[in-house]
Amino acid sequence: MYRNVEKNKKYICEIKKIIDIIKWRVTLSKIEAHSDDEIKKIEKTYLKYKEKINEKDNSKYFWRSVAQYSCQAEGYGRLKYFFLNAAAIILLPKFLLKIRTRKKNPVKNNCDYLKINNYRNSFIPEVLKENTVNAVEIKDQYLITDDLKFVIKLCIENLYFNPLFIYKILGWIASVRPYLDIYNPKCLIQYCEYSATSSLRRLYLNEYGIRIANITHGEEDISSRNSFCSFDEYYVWSVIPNKIHQLNHIESTHRITFNPCENLPQAPVISKSIIGLLWPVGNDDVMISTIIEQLRQLDPEYPLIIRPHPAANHLHRFKKIKLLKSFEISNPHEEDINSFINRTSLIIGERSASMIQADLRGRKIVYINNEMLRSARKYNLYYSEKSYIEANGLANFMAQNYFR
Repeated sequence: MYRNVEKNKKYICEIKKIIDIIKWRVTLSKIEAHSDDEIKKIEKTYLKYKEKINEKDNSKYFWRSVAQYSCQAEGYGRLKYFFLNAAAIILLPKFLLKIRTRKKNPVKNNCDYLKINNYRNSFIPEVLKENTVNAVEIKDQYLITDDLKFVIKLCIENLYFNPLFIYKILGWIASVRPYLDIYNPKCLIQYCEYSATSSLRRLYLNEYGIRIANITHGEEDISSRNSFCSFDEYYVWSVIPNKIHQLNHIESTHRITFNPCENLPQAPVISKSIIGLLWPVGNDDVMISTIIEQLRQLDPEYPLIIRPHPAANHLHRFKKIKLLKSFEISNPHEEDINSFINRTSLIIGERSASMIQADLRGRKIVYINNEMLRSARKYNLYYSEKSYIEANGLANFMAQNYFR
């Protein structure tokens, strides 16, 4: 019996790993998608669900999540879509084992905003910090019967059943239920514009009289990943125009813009040339090969610091690349991005939140031109005003901007 339980646990873990790998590869394709193509996909989905996502009752939140999920699922391909749902069917019964009797805890910790520490993105805008409680991490996840009833009722009322979709929402509820049994927040802080469950999170929390405040991960683009999401409060970086949200059909009761570097000093003056290079995160092998070839042309003593993306998959991909020069590598898990910005005189990279942060702190930045940047310049004035170079001109540009 014990061996079978352990074997099943190992089997479930392997399935979850495979799901994560597939989702990561889909994410890469979304990152590189052209905005015009994304608009067509979003508008096609909007026309399909137009009446349902514009309903005056709360059912619109369910259908907003369905619309967002449908947009994302188009990038899976039929085989991946089938596999992910088959895996979800196998994993769904585990939630029955997570159901518990609600703990009797009449005294809860009241707070205005609640931030759950086990979420990777920990950034909180200055305007919220004073009124936000950082919850102590709870590793144990569980559901109560009402949570299961909530999901089943939604699926029955709306005549919609999709295993992966249900798996996602049950997984999220299980992750927040322990906190809702201890805290009584007026608003829960999330970082979930890319989650197909984003609007359903609003519906679920509103049922308990709790608002949802989403804090953007950073830069935003026209993308099916975050289309149709809905929040009570949406905190957006000041460089993101409202037009992006309109084209994505994003809904929020309150849209609040903020400068993510508002509490940070301007980047210090650097007396000598130290170039920072943010390594590309996409799967464009031609771009990466071009950059590697450009770096080979530089003097081994050239003052260059290369910084890969901190996400595990991107970092793993970067470590497989063997650069010939003895350039310094900034470990994103050991050095804060602001420290990296502070000790460079100029930063080069593709579109990223880090590039915007460097710019907002007064550090000179130059973008590497690609399809993403060309697309962004059409819809966001911020990018149309920024300098850029072609990847095959990287070595020449760096030589021209070198000073002792």
